Amino acid sequence: MHVLTQKGRGYSPAEDDDEKHLHDAPVFDPLVGPPKAVSTGYTQSFAEAILKEAEADSRIVAITAAMPGPTGLLPFQERFPDRFFDVGIAEQHAVTGAAGMAMGGLRPIVAIYSTFLNRAWDQVVYDVALHRLPVIFCLSGFTGRGQSMLETHPWKTGAVLAYDRALEASGAPGCILAMPDAFTRLGGSQYVNSSATGRYADYVAEELVSFVDETYPTLDSARGVCGKSSGGFGALHLAMQYPGVFRAAASISGDCDFELPLGPEMVGAARALLPHGGDPAAWLEQFADKHDLSGDGHAAINVLAMSACYAPNPESPSGFDLPFDPETCTRRADVWARFLAFDPVEAARDHAAVLKDLDLLYLEAGLKDEFGLQFGLRRLVQVLSDLGVPHEHVEHDGGHFGLDRRYAEVLPRIDRALRSS
Repeated sequence: MHVLTQKGRGYSPAEDDDEKHLHDAPVFDPLVGPPKAVSTGYTQSFAEAILKEAEADSRIVAITAAMPGPTGLLPFQERFPDRFFDVGIAEQHAVTGAAGMAMGGLRPIVAIYSTFLNRAWDQVVYDVALHRLPVIFCLSGFTGRGQSMLETHPWKTGAVLAYDRALEASGAPGCILAMPDAFTRLGGSQYVNSSATGRYADYVAEELVSFVDETYPTLDSARGVCGKSSGGFGALHLAMQYPGVFRAAASISGDCDFELPLGPEMVGAARALLPHGGDPAAWLEQFADKHDLSGDGHAAINVLAMSACYAPNPESPSGFDLPFDPETCTRRADVWARFLAFDPVEAARDHAAVLKDLDLLYLEAGLKDEFGLQFGLRRLVQVLSDLGVPHEHVEHDGGHFGLDRRYAEVLPRIDRALRSS
């Protein structure tokens, strides 16, 4: 036997209440019926707020489980009927559906009474809270720190803000960004292992990777690395040295073909060392007091830092060997050969198989790069092409500085590559 009931049948105030048929009416005179229900307090504030946000963002959708009136969604339903979903008494479906919409780029708002949300607790935990995301390790350039990517000045756009805006425009779900601080007393580590600066390659590829995986909901093996300048070099170095750890690598104006960026700097460094008898330790001692990068100061700290990274020597008073004779600025071939072992143009030949296995190898430089890295990158690209290594090569109309905006282009590329793999 099938019984069809009609709530409020025979009582006109209930029959005329299309929304709830006086389901939860307050005390009222039965001869005249209750006053028309009007949203108040939090419900009214919520209704107004969601309408305001939806007017500004077409990705916002609203979901309820048979309660559009009590949750304050009736105005939304009237204003945006194509963006409103009432799934009936199926809270689990509402939550899981919202999770899928979010992963697809929408911004769902689920309005459910806490009492009824208990029915969807598993979906909240497993379909929403435990979504796993790719991770991109973002490496800052020489003298930079991971914190610098979180630029907070209101007139400047840092790397993270540029990425956030790109996500907002595209509707992509995004990924986890990890920004290591690899600063040293010399200004940087190049993300290599060195007795003079520390084991920063292991720090990023082993310690930080493990920490991030243990702490955050990461997508298994969906891990990329990118950076600008020294960070770009670091991205290539880590991708080559740690097969399988990173599935994608991107270099923004990264150091390569070392003769171009470092050759002219050695003259400035030798000039800066002259008043200190050619002694790097003596120059560093005075630098520690003033940190003056004017004149030949930047060239000096740059070359000394690269020497500490690429040619460490525990037996040397300074902890590293210089690639030139400070007396004559003559190149020391044996030390320079140790530098070149790190040069991506040379290292790529020994790690071609690892590079071929990447899901993405992205390389870019500005045509106005002040250190000539646009030409160094072209040489690296030629080597990769000869080796049959798949890669993307992009040139833009910029220089070496002020490139945080480029992360808005590069990070989504890495994210897409990691997800597709």
